[in-house]
Amino acid sequence: MHGDGKHLTYLRITAVFASFNLPNPIRVNIGIGVIKIFYIIIILFFCVGFANSLPANELPLATAEWPPYTSSTIKGNGFVTEFVSHVVKEMGMVPVFRFYHWSRTQKIVESGTVFGGFPFGITKDRKKYFNYSDVFLKTNTKFFYDKNKMKDIRGDEKTMNLTSYTIGVIRKSKTFSKLKAGGFKKIYALDNVTQAIEMLKLGRIQFAALVEHTGWYNLQKLFPREKSRWGAIQFYKMEAALLISRSYPDSDELKKKFNQAIKKVQSRKIYEKLLKKYGLPAQ
Repeated sequence: MHGDGKHLTYLRITAVFASFNLPNPIRVNIGIGVIKIFYIIIILFFCVGFANSLPANELPLATAEWPPYTSSTIKGNGFVTEFVSHVVKEMGMVPVFRFYHWSRTQKIVESGTVFGGFPFGITKDRKKYFNYSDVFLKTNTKFFYDKNKMKDIRGDEKTMNLTSYTIGVIRKSKTFSKLKAGGFKKIYALDNVTQAIEMLKLGRIQFAALVEHTGWYNLQKLFPREKSRWGAIQFYKMEAALLISRSYPDSDELKKKFNQAIKKVQSRKIYEKLLKKYGLPAQ
């Protein structure tokens, strides 16, 4: 059957070229060439159509290393990444996560290469250039301390003045700026959370100002059998959301769908289940 169909098509095409009164060998060669081109065009049409249909349902998102919130090195890529994955799937789309350095993440979002980046704190400066989703991450920054070395400190003393103590903090962070503005005199700028906890253990700093989940996650990782050794005092609350590109196609419509999906996922208590899965305290 297939052979007969091709032959019939060939006869029809050669009949057309016969009307041009060309020599028979030329008509045959042209007819065969046109058939080949015809089939190549059909194949390319389906291939291109299939290729274009693949990413149509995908939603590219940028993030960076900030365990346990998001990380390419831990199972599930972090509990915030998992939460965002639930949200995107609720939208009927497929999430595609791309990991960058934090400084590059914001630039990638601004360029429109991805729909958004997460998790980002909400600031007046960023609002000039980006949109935000509804808030989906609420946490605290706390002063972590070693109970063995700070026996006169109680974690429930929310009004305690710590400005005279030596505080370790990640350099160039929002918390670093808040400490300087808050009148803290002995600020020890550190490179990362692991270094802050090590300094705390050695007694070189008296407190480490860390985002709550980051602090507890790393303490459990470094000292799995000494959970009761550490305490934490509230410093300030923080919220984060998806930083949304204004250059990404259909950005406003996708933002509406993303926010609607957040509410549906939150109603199923997915956030709380993920905190439990990662062994982190509920808010």
